[in-house]
Amino acid sequence: MPKALTIAIDMRSCGAGATGVGRSVRSLVEHMVQAAPERRFCLLASDPEQVGNLAFSENVELVSVPCSQRRHPANELWMNFRLRRMLEERKVKVYYGPAFLIPFRSIGIPSVLGIHDLSTFEGKKYQSRRFQFYLRWTIRLGMRQASRIIVPSEHVRRGIVNRFGFPSERIAAIPHGAPPPPAKSSEDKRREVRAKPVALGDSCISGKEHRELPKLQADNDGIVVFVFRTGPSWSLGQ
Repeated sequence: MPKALTIAIDMRSCGAGATGVGRSVRSLVEHMVQAAPERRFCLLASDPEQVGNLAFSENVELVSVPCSQRRHPANELWMNFRLRRMLEERKVKVYYGPAFLIPFRSIGIPSVLGIHDLSTFEGKKYQSRRFQFYLRWTIRLGMRQASRIIVPSEHVRRGIVNRFGFPSERIAAIPHGAPPPPAKSSEDKRREVRAKPVALGDSCISGKEHRELPKLQADNDGIVVFVFRTGPSWSLGQ
């Protein structure tokens, strides 16, 4: 029986205070682990909260990382000089950096880089100049080592090709998925139908309508709209 392919994924963008990038990475990895039980996943994290319940999956190994992505230059030194040995010890075959960051040096195996957008190259005001410089630098160096790049849209894919000349055939556009809404119970569906307002009356309510009012209110969760004519204008009551 062939050995399971082992994939290492950097989870340090997840956890407390995660941005939209971190939340999308967490959702993506959760679905990957469920969809590919025959694969082994080494999840790299500096805090157990970044992995959460994924640590209890049979095909997941939690690997502790000594520093967060925000510690500079400790993160860059660890990633480029110590990570490779860690991956070799676990016989990892593919490394995935889903949040703009992969080693700048070769680690001896294919590396996949996740780029969610190119806003840092557009001078967005919500990013400091220092952070923009850092992120632009890491993205450019990462692309030199990336075997593949994953982006969430064709727009980002075209932007990378046009701006950096990266081969389009090595970029995969995989849209961010949204979790399905929770299934509605039969009671929820019944209440949705019954919640539609019922209009009664023109200038008054007839005797028949008055007698049926309690039943109408019960059948429509109390939502009954009365329309009264007051001179030349109209008013509503409930």
